[in-house]
Amino acid sequence: MQILSWRARATAVIASVAVVGGVWGSPAIAAPPPATAAGGVDVALDSAASISGHIDLPATAVGEGSTYAVVYPADQYPGNAAAFAVADENGDYTATGLTAGDYKVQFTGSGDVAKEWWIDKAQFADADVITLTDGESRGDVDATLASGATISGRVTTDDGAPIGSGTSRWMFAIPVGAGGDPHATGVDYWGSLIASDGSYTIAGLPAGDYTVQFRYGCDCGGPEQLPGAPWVEEFYQNALTLDGAIPVHVSAGVAASGIDFALTPRVQGERPWISGTPAVGSTLTANPGWWTTGTTWTYQWSADDVDIAGATAATYTLTSAQEGKAISVTVTGSIPGYVPNGGTSWPTEKVLLSGTPTINGIAATGSTLTANPGTWTTGTGFGYQWYADSAAIDGANTATFIPTTDQAGTQISVTVTGTLTGYPTVSRTSAKTVKLARAETPTISGTVAVGITLTAKTGTWTTGTSFTYQWYADSAAISGAKASTFVPPSTLTGKQISVKVTGAVTGYPTVGMTSAKTTKLAVVATPTISGTAAVGSILTATPGTWTSGTDFTYQWYSGSTAITGATAKTYKLTSTQAGTQISVKVTGQLAGYTTVSKTSAKTAKVLLAGTPTISGTVAVGGTLTVKPGTWTSGTALTYQWYSGSTAITGATAKTYKLTSAQAGKQISVKVTGKLAGYTTVAKTSAKTVKVLLVGTPTISGTAAVGGTLTARPGTWTGGTRFTYQWYRNGSAISGATASTYRVRPTDAYATLSVKVVGGQSGYASVAKSSASTAPATGKVYANCTALNADYHDGIRKNGITVDKKSGVAKPLVGNPYQSTSLYNLQSIARDADRDGIMCER
Repeated sequence: MQILSWRARATAVIASVAVVGGVWGSPAIAAPPPATAAGGVDVALDSAASISGHIDLPATAVGEGSTYAVVYPADQYPGNAAAFAVADENGDYTATGLTAGDYKVQFTGSGDVAKEWWIDKAQFADADVITLTDGESRGDVDATLASGATISGRVTTDDGAPIGSGTSRWMFAIPVGAGGDPHATGVDYWGSLIASDGSYTIAGLPAGDYTVQFRYGCDCGGPEQLPGAPWVEEFYQNALTLDGAIPVHVSAGVAASGIDFALTPRVQGERPWISGTPAVGSTLTANPGWWTTGTTWTYQWSADDVDIAGATAATYTLTSAQEGKAISVTVTGSIPGYVPNGGTSWPTEKVLLSGTPTINGIAATGSTLTANPGTWTTGTGFGYQWYADSAAIDGANTATFIPTTDQAGTQISVTVTGTLTGYPTVSRTSAKTVKLARAETPTISGTVAVGITLTAKTGTWTTGTSFTYQWYADSAAISGAKASTFVPPSTLTGKQISVKVTGAVTGYPTVGMTSAKTTKLAVVATPTISGTAAVGSILTATPGTWTSGTDFTYQWYSGSTAITGATAKTYKLTSTQAGTQISVKVTGQLAGYTTVSKTSAKTAKVLLAGTPTISGTVAVGGTLTVKPGTWTSGTALTYQWYSGSTAITGATAKTYKLTSAQAGKQISVKVTGKLAGYTTVAKTSAKTVKVLLVGTPTISGTAAVGGTLTARPGTWTGGTRFTYQWYRNGSAISGATASTYRVRPTDAYATLSVKVVGGQSGYASVAKSSASTAPATGKVYANCTALNADYHDGIRKNGITVDKKSGVAKPLVGNPYQSTSLYNLQSIARDADRDGIMCER
């Protein structure tokens, strides 16, 4: 016995379903494929439950063939079989590989036998259920098959023309009571092809009563095909419904013939479809597609499956009443002598209410255009595309668009595309604008300050444009300010200025473009410079009157060159600026206002002016001399001497001799320099100390060795303190600094004088010297002992340089005092060797 395991079962099951329970069901099935047909898989028994038994063929069975046992799940027929077994030559079979569960077994075979269900049932619904447990082997599931009966006849049109089905089964026999649908679950049916001459034979029928049906394949048509056969489907005899059918009875092995059908043709066609956009105001068109030649159509449009009154033409223009509804159309086709047929299109998306876009704004470059979509179904989202003369503008896909000069002279439109889930995507395009004028946003040039001219700069506009102007202060039009320039008065201080330029040219829109507002209008002034334009002088910048709260910065200039580091309010001129003109730029800053720079007028050329100094003794009778210092070459100088702060009449020379009128005063001199192209500069020296009144010192006493001399200072400014210095023959005598002086032996025959230095706080120290005395007389000594007491090395005549003691010339011993007068005053006896030296050692 040949057994099919579950590995080979797929092929067998396909054969079973196709032959027994499939759409084209027939009692005659072909022999199953060999066990290796399923991809060459080696067949083996699974360790599972099984059903076995014996199948007997009827004695009338014609020819040799196989018999089969097909096991189905008790709740699944038609469908995939659970097992399929071929009986051996003895009629025995075993169906294996079954899991625990409920099953029904069908028996059939090749040849003219009738299939049946266990036990002796013609229908699946009536078959006995076999319940298996895991691993159970159920035997004695036997069957004795009977010979099959046949039903035959001829199928023609009403006109007697034969109808053939080709390779399709269109004739069906269904047991009475099983319903009229051969494809229903659990229904056993038998079918047959219709030959080209219209004949058919349904074979392999078990004995019983049958409903015979002409059925055009299935009645589902297809997704785009109208339901219904090309001929009216009917039951025997001429019945359009099961209730009117005449049953046909057959006995085992008996042939029932003459079961004929004459069919009425039905119009055929495909499902209609709708073209057009489902949007309010749009026209939809019904497209019938392919139909039987000669068909005429009628139409009915529907919204959400509800007929639209009067909408019976091939086209329909949607109204707001259909907004939010799905549209379909039913097309009915008719031909005389045919049964009419009809179908309904697939519904459209919901009908969208779409508005007509408009454009708001001025058609000019730099002006914002805004797309207004119009009224659309609530919730619609929008996309935008702007066009210039029907050419899409790259990147212009938002609700607003600012035209550039690239679009100047073109006409602008916008396409609005609305999207909403469940609705069609709809695009609507606005009307075109007039030609786009080229216009620019004007700008304002000039310093935003009171009294300074502001100028409106129009920029580039369409050729031939004429302009008008209106100036504004804080958005309020300024009366009378209608020119291209405007000088703000002080009444507008603190306000922001703007200008509106309106351009007009034939064939284009009149466009008004308003500038940005300036910063607040400031009060500014031209700075001035104070101070003398001379080297060493300090110049000071005075900003003038500006808006309150303005902060200032400064930059000084020499000629047109900024002076490095000169950024303070004041600047001290150096020799580097000599001969140049000085100016200062003052920059004012205040939050909300324009930063404004104003530059002063230039000074005269900077004069190199020295600082005068005074030399000389600041004492009555002393002559003072002014040193003017270094001045620019070519400068003419004049002088004026001052006592205290009072000019000394007539004291206009370079020198001045002090008089007693200036005693106690401080002296200064003003030097004034003049040079063409330069500032006249007056430079005053520092004041001297106070002028000291000084006397002429005198000496009282006898100028003789051993005598005492006294210095008399003379008349000086009261409170003057004195110091003294005595001189011998004009040379200072060491230690001789008292007001008195005792004439020393070394002073003999020398003139004596005294220098008195007088000084006090606030005055200069002034030195005055007395006249010299007559030569001081010498002293007569009684002996050498007395002489050597004053002159240790003795005395000598002038010019004596050697000692001739003992008649031999020798170098001097020590340094005998040299004075011929003193020598001659003494007794000659003191020079025993008559060498001109007395009392030498």
